Amino acid sequence: MFLNNDAVLYAGLTEVMRRGTAEIYEYNENGVFLRDTVSGALMLAAEDFEIAAAWLIKYEHLKYRLMVVFLPELIPLIKNRYGLTETLDCFQAAYLLTDPPKMPQTLRIENAKDCNLGMILSHYDTLTEEELKAIIQRKDLFIGYHHNDIVGFVGQHLEGSMGILEVLPQYRRSGYGTELEIFMIHHMMERHLLPFCQVVAGNEKSLRLQKKLGLTFSKKHVYWIF
Repeated sequence: MFLNNDAVLYAGLTEVMRRGTAEIYEYNENGVFLRDTVSGALMLAAEDFEIAAAWLIKYEHLKYRLMVVFLPELIPLIKNRYGLTETLDCFQAAYLLTDPPKMPQTLRIENAKDCNLGMILSHYDTLTEEELKAIIQRKDLFIGYHHNDIVGFVGQHLEGSMGILEVLPQYRRSGYGTELEIFMIHHMMERHLLPFCQVVAGNEKSLRLQKKLGLTFSKKHVYWIF
């Protein structure tokens, strides 16, 4: 199975397939090309540029808007041919240990509600309002409370990765970000999901957090193009 060649790097594709939301176009010893029906992201994993480029052209009727690739050589092809303009260069990390980290239990962590959307949008602008609404509806976004005060939030992106981690400015440097991510690792493992995430290259604070919690990093990068 191609995805086993680098289980950490390709964790996003594996988890989309495991949860049954993958629309598969190509799947053989040369690679995988699929669409996640929840996020709409097209994910192309292949080690040979010519094969990957041929698949892109074969399925370009899909009207590419959000793509995940693993060969940096594909980025100019996709941008020039399909009019996409932005790239996120990310490290991929996954929690491969059998037992989750010990939960500090300083915070009360509850599902986010629609009434929390305004607060979330005022502190987090990476996702659109529509995407955040969808994540709330899927019960994959969580609010951390210290006593009755909101200190931050964390969640699971539509394609299945951990993220959306934000601690409100006045509560930073209190360990709440670590506790919120540990909660997500527990939450995903309890649902028999692999806790994995992508960290934008250069985000040293997040890289340190993932290493501190024992996540394993892939040697190669993941590239989001949109």
